[in-house]
Amino acid sequence: MAALELIEHLRAMGETNALLQRSKVLKKDTALATAAINESMYAAEDGTIPATFQVI
Repeated sequence: MAALELIEHLRAMGETNALLQRSKVLKKDTALATAAINESMYAAEDGTIPATFQVI
């Protein structure tokens, strides 16, 4: 799923520091629901989800 791939890319970039204060466990149902919502709102016709990254 594209949203789950995005999470992997953010982790690889070290952009998940905001998650340190949250629970260490992300339930599978929550991840799948989030991915489905994200895809329904932002997916292009080919199924990809455009994303931009801002360097601070």
